[in-house]
Amino acid sequence: MSLSIDPFISIHFQDQTESFGPDDAAEVIIEGERSQVAGAEAFAVARECYTEKLTHEEQRARAAQPNVVRITSMVREDQVAVLVRLRSPDWKVDVPGFTRNSQLGDVVAGQATQEAIKILAKDRNVIAIEASRPVAEDGDCIHSIPHVKATLVHAPPIKETGSEALVGIIDSGIDVLHWAFQVRDANGEFIRSRIIGIWDQRSSMPVTPRSATSAGNTAGADYPQDYGRYHSAADIDGYVRSGTVPGDLGRNDYPQDGHGTHVTSIAAGSKFKSAGSYDSKDDQLDFPGGVAPEADIVVVIPKLTAAPGDPASLGYSVSHVDALAFIKETARAAEKPVAVNVSLGMNAGAHDGTSLLELAFDQFSGGGREPGLVIVKSAGNEQTHGGHAEAVVTTGATASIGWSSNSRPRGRDYLEFWFRSADDLDFELWYAPPTSGVLTPVVAVTRATPMASHPLPGGLGVCYLVLERLHHDNGDSRLIVLVRMNQNKALQAAGQWELRITGKSVLTGGGQVHGWVERDNARALRFTTGAVPGKVVSIPGTARTVISVGACDVSTPPNVQSFSSQGPGRDGREKPEVAAPGHDILAAQAGTTVGLVAMPGTSMAAPHVTGAVALLLSHRQKQIQEEIKKGVPLLARKRMLNAAQIRAGLSQCSPHFTGRWDPGLGYGCLDVERLFQIFF
Repeated sequence: MSLSIDPFISIHFQDQTESFGPDDAAEVIIEGERSQVAGAEAFAVARECYTEKLTHEEQRARAAQPNVVRITSMVREDQVAVLVRLRSPDWKVDVPGFTRNSQLGDVVAGQATQEAIKILAKDRNVIAIEASRPVAEDGDCIHSIPHVKATLVHAPPIKETGSEALVGIIDSGIDVLHWAFQVRDANGEFIRSRIIGIWDQRSSMPVTPRSATSAGNTAGADYPQDYGRYHSAADIDGYVRSGTVPGDLGRNDYPQDGHGTHVTSIAAGSKFKSAGSYDSKDDQLDFPGGVAPEADIVVVIPKLTAAPGDPASLGYSVSHVDALAFIKETARAAEKPVAVNVSLGMNAGAHDGTSLLELAFDQFSGGGREPGLVIVKSAGNEQTHGGHAEAVVTTGATASIGWSSNSRPRGRDYLEFWFRSADDLDFELWYAPPTSGVLTPVVAVTRATPMASHPLPGGLGVCYLVLERLHHDNGDSRLIVLVRMNQNKALQAAGQWELRITGKSVLTGGGQVHGWVERDNARALRFTTGAVPGKVVSIPGTARTVISVGACDVSTPPNVQSFSSQGPGRDGREKPEVAAPGHDILAAQAGTTVGLVAMPGTSMAAPHVTGAVALLLSHRQKQIQEEIKKGVPLLARKRMLNAAQIRAGLSQCSPHFTGRWDPGLGYGCLDVERLFQIFF
C-alpha cells in the first residue's frame, strides 16, 4: 500500500523553531488598507505591507487599529492544517495531536502535529495527507437583476422568490444590521433576520458550533466543529433589535472590506430604498432585492490566517471543507435544499478537478447526485495577473519559464508545475537579484534526485524544489517551487527567476509543462517568459460538480470582463460553465443600514447564479410539498434537483446559447426565465 504525503508538510516542519513565549517579539507582516482604485481592478489591488517585530500583546493592539487589515506572524507553528483522504469513510481513530474538525465523504479536515502525521502515515485506512494552502483574501443589482430576468420569475405567474431554499455564503463577513437581510413590515418595523446562523471561524469567543449544539441552541443541527463562534438566529435577531453587534463579528465594514455583505445581497437581499450610500448619487434608489429575496441565509466566515496568539492558520482547504460541512448540516436541520456561494479560490494545483480539495467539494453533493446540494464558485479575477505559464519541451532541448518578484513582504513564494508523468524532465532554478540582474543557478532536481534545497545568495531565502512523479491525484508529475525564510522572518526576495526545463525523454504529444503561481495578498510574483492567458479559473471552481461563473456586462450580446478568469481546465474541461453580470454591481454597502455601493468582479457575478439556483430549488421544494398534500404516491412524486442537473440546465439557459463554449463566458450569460423553462 502506498501513502501520499504532501511534501509541503515535511518542509513546514523542517528547520522548525519553537513558538516564541508571551514576552518575546516575532516578525510579523502588517497589511494596511487597500488602495482605492476605480473600475475593474478595485479590491484586487495589493495592500500596503510592511514588517515589524511585535509581541503577542503588541500584535493584538496593532490589529485593533482601524487602518490595519491583517497581521500575519512568521513563526512556524508546531501543527499544520491538513486534509486526510480515507479508504473508508467509517474511520473513528483517535490520533494524539490530530484535531478532527469535519468530514465530507472520505475526506477529513483537521490540524495535526508532526507526531500525529507520523501516526497517520502508518494507518492503513489513510490514503493521502495534504496541507491546507494559504490564499489571498481579495476576491448594480438595479440593472443586473432585471437583466438576468430574475424579476420575471419573481412576478406572476411563477411568483418564485426562494422562500423554501437556503443560501449558504462562505465569505469575509456580513453586516447583520443592513436591511438587505431582514424581514420588515410595511411600516419598516423589524420582524426577523433572514440570516438563520453565522459561524465565525476567526473568533476566539467560547461559543463554538459544538458547544452550541450541546446547549440546544442550533435549531436541531448537530455540529462537530469545536472552534470559532456560532451566532444563532435568536442571537442575530437580538443584535438587530439592539442596533449593535459583538466586536469580534463586526460589520464587514466598507471600504476596508464589505465583500461578504455585497455578495450576499446580490444572491438573497431584501428590497429597500437606499440612503447613506458610498456615492450620494446612489441614494433614494429602489433596490429590487437580490435574485432570491426571500431565501433564508447561513454564513460562514473562514479563518484563513492566524490571529495574534493563535496556534495556526487553517488555510483555504480546511477552512472551506469545515464550512461546507457546517452548511450541509444546517440545511439538513432546516429541511431545505441549499445553494452555496464561494468567492475565494486558489491558483496552484493541476487545474483538472482531481485534487483532494476538489474531491471534498464534489463530495458535498455526492458527486453531483445528492439532491438539493449545489455549490457555485466565482471563476476568479486572475486573467490579467500573469498567474499561468506554459512551456513546450522536446527530447534533448531546454525550454524555460520565467517570473519576476518584487520586495513586498510575504510568507513564501509557492508555484506548481504539472506535466505528463511519461516525460522525463530535469529542472534547474536560476535567480537574478535586482542589484546585478545576472541569472545564476540555485538548485536543481531530476527524476533520480527529486528533492533539493539551497539558500539564495545574500541570505535572501531558501529555495526548495520537489519533483513528484505519478502524483496520487491524477498520475501526472508535479514540480513544487517554494522559496521562504527559515528564521521566522518575512520573505522579501525581489528579482528575476527562470526555471530551465530539459527534456531527457519526451514521449507524450506536445511535451507541455503548465505552471501556476499561488497568489497571496502581496501579489509579489508574475510570470514573464511563457506567460499565457487562460487556464486560470481558480480552484475549486475546477471541481467537476461545482458551477463556475465568469463575469460579463449587461450588454446584448454580453461581453466578458477583462479581469474575469478564463478556462478551460488543464485537462480541457469547459470551465466556466456560465457568466453573469460582474461590472460595477450596485448592491448593499456594509457599515450602513440601507446604503449601496458598486463593486466589480466575478465575486459579484457568482451570487447571481447562486440566487438563481436557490429559486430553482425552492420552486421544486414547493412542488414536492404540494404533491405530498395531495397524497401523490412517493414513487410518482417529483424529485428534488441535484447539482448535475442544474449544472446542465445552466449551460443551456443563455438567450444566445449556440451549443458552443467560450473560455470567458462559458455557454453564455445567465437567463433565469429560460432556466425555469428548462426545468418547469
